[in-house]
Amino acid sequence: MNIYEQQTFQINNITDIRLVRKKFPNKLINILHDYNSIKWQGPNYVKALIKKFKKKEINYIVDLNDNIGLILTLINSQVSAIAISEKIKKQTLKKILSIAKDNNVEILYSKKLRIEKI
Repeated sequence: MNIYEQQTFQINNITDIRLVRKKFPNKLINILHDYNSIKWQGPNYVKALIKKFKKKEINYIVDLNDNIGLILTLINSQVSAIAISEKIKKQTLKKILSIAKDNNVEILYSKKLRIEKI
């Protein structure tokens, strides 16, 4: 199934992830970590969540909007999918996609995901 077709739940912290996992224990879902939360939680918090919730039933997607610094920082970590804004300039986007490909990171567009609140 295409990642864009799966249910996507927007979360802000670890408690939200646990709540979603309880509601959908064996269903393949997307977890989208909200950009506004990541801004103040930082990349180290995201890296800790990646390690803690590495499950095949969950696609953990980090929403980084158009923050180039965070995008590049998390591409070089163990994140497998990043959602970005379509506002990023074409030339910059080409470079991001190239770096992401080298690091096996899937780049998604936030607007295409079917985001649901918990």
